[in-house]
Amino acid sequence: MKTTIRDSLAKKKRLWLFSLVATCLPALVVAAQTPQPTPVSMAIVGGLLLCFVILGVAGQVFLRCPRCTRTIDPQFRLSHFNPINYCPYCGVSIDEPLHR
Repeated sequence: MKTTIRDSLAKKKRLWLFSLVATCLPALVVAAQTPQPTPVSMAIVGGLLLCFVILGVAGQVFLRCPRCTRTIDPQFRLSHFNPINYCPYCGVSIDEPLHR
């Protein structure tokens, strides 16, 4: 069974969402564990939240059509509510096999 473009984009989307959650959880744990905020704990939380923002922005560029290499808009990220079937730029079906 060949991997489709949809499968490839879904895998990248899951990786991106996992990295967002994996970055946010330690910040929440550190913030919840410290009753009195110290400069070190605040620096850790701030650094992790900065990584969260960077990953969020990187997610805008991360999902690209493998054929035309243009960024697929938030349409694919909201695909559970309004599924897309083609790239909005080049028109390739995302159910076609992914050629590597």
